[in-house]
Amino acid sequence: MIEQDGLKFEQIEYRTLNPKAQETYNFHKMAAILADYGSKGLWFNNAWNGADGIAIHIDGISNFKSQLKDAVSCRQKYRAKQLYIAFFELSYLYIDAHNFVLHKWKMISQTKNA
Repeated sequence: MIEQDGLKFEQIEYRTLNPKAQETYNFHKMAAILADYGSKGLWFNNAWNGADGIAIHIDGISNFKSQLKDAVSCRQKYRAKQLYIAFFELSYLYIDAHNFVLHKWKMISQTKNA
């Protein structure tokens, strides 16, 4: 617990949060990490073109649309939308181009079925 100037803050248990609260939590964690690399994360209240948010770099040129997930995943509906899939695993943030993840997923699937 942190106490300062009459305010008390207790750390939350992620698993006790409802799904929407977990998504919000994950976005803010991702945005904090991206800030260390010069990007500002903007959250969309409603998905836009499949994106939950966008990250804009301070160079004014680099940006990417992201689909935030609770684990690695890919779906055909996100194909060709220039999206990046972002997810946390073991406290590490992973961000990969959706089409790359989809391609890898298909390759693994074909290997297992061969």
